[in-house]
Order: sequence, then structure tokens, then C-alpha cells
Amino acid sequence: AGSRRTPLIQASLGFARLRVKAAFDYQAFAVVDITAFDFLMYNVRNEHGDASDRLVAILDGDKVFVFLTTVSAAQALGLYQAFDRLIQEKQLAYTQSLKDIEKFLRRKSTVVPTRFGPRVSISPEAENKVLKAPISLHTDVVVTLRSINVGAFPSTFFDHQILKLEATDVQARFAVALEKGKIHSGLGMTLGQLRVALASAAHPTVPKTLGEVTVEEVVNSAAAARGGTILRVPKL
Repeated sequence: AGSRRTPLIQASLGFARLRVKAAFDYQAFAVVDITAFDFLMYNVRNEHGDASDRLVAILDGDKVFVFLTTVSAAQALGLYQAFDRLIQEKQLAYTQSLKDIEKFLRRKSTVVPTRFGPRVSISPEAENKVLKAPISLHTDVVVTLRSINVGAFPSTFFDHQILKLEATDVQARFAVALEKGKIHSGLGMTLGQLRVALASAAHPTVPKTLGEVTVEEVVNSAAAARGGTILRVPKL
């Protein structure tokens, strides 16, 4: 009988630009702008048979802008709790409808349902084998970003100060492999330049409504903020 071989797969995803504005309770709390994003994932088959196959994932991006406020954590938690309550309400309504249907069927039916066939159960030994099975796939993940800008405003996106973290030529790599029954992992990161600053931001207009807060205006004003350097590292 022929040996079982892992099928070759390849998946890719990319977009030219992605802009996101998150708001809760009529207040924007997160702005994200990503340009030139490409993701590729594929596996490499081992022809010798003495090692496992390799899974490679490559993420390549141009510029990433992420700007928050000091209340972003509280707003994000409030948004999560709102969705959680909505899901719980839907689940309770679904459970109640099932109970109502079950009561209706019990009144209409006189046949007692029975279970046919033997009950199949998984032995503890089989469960232990599944749980103790080590990884069998070598994994390599490489992330490359031309620049990343993360900033936090004191209260709103139109304050005149911003705490900024800028990094250029960012590359990170994560690898995990199984060799001789032992799992080996590695993580590395390289930054071309790192800068932390409490900069001054200029805003030509101050919007009054949530709809007037645009991603483009926030990103442009935050990216143009200069001065107040706290830390500068040429290469890390």
C-alpha cells in the first residue's frame, strides 16, 4: 500500500487599503489605517520522510496606523459587553422557544421516545493518546512591515497632544518544530528605528458629531505631529 502524503495547499489574501473606525455610545475610540497588506500561506512537503512537513505563513504590509484614546479600553469593554448581552438574550429566547415546542409535542404525542443502538463512548486511553499527541508540523511565520505608528490621545482624537510610538522596517519571525520528540521554538524581532514622543498635533477644524470624525483626518494630523521626543533608538 502506498504511503499517505500530505496534500499541498496555498492560500493568499491581500488588499490595497483598509480603514476602520470603531465607536461606541456616540464616541469614536479607535482608528486603524492599513495600506498594501499581503498574506501568503503554503506548506512544503518533505520528500525524505525523516522530518515532518513545513507550514509557512508570510505577512507583508506597507504602513500601519493605529490611534486610540485613554478611554478606548473602557469603550471596547462596553462594546464587548453589549454584544455579549445581545448574544445571551438571543440564546435565552432560542432556549425558551425550544421548551415551548417540546411542551407542545408532549401534549400531542403519546409515544415515549427511546434510544436505539448501543451508546458509543471514547475510552480514556484513546483520549489520552489524542491529548498527548505532539505537534507534527514545522511552522514558520514571518511578518514584515515598512512602518507602524501607534498613538494615544488624552480624551478625543482632536486633542492637541498625542503619545506616539513609531517603528520602521519591522520584521518578526516565529518558528516551532519537533525534533527527536522535543518541541523547539524561536521568536525574533528587528526594528530599523524606534521613536517614542509626546508630540503636538494641529487640527484645522474640530468636529462636533461622530459622523464628522474621519479616519483620513485623524491619521493625517497624528502622523504630522512632531516634537517632544522621549526615546529614539536607531536600531533594535
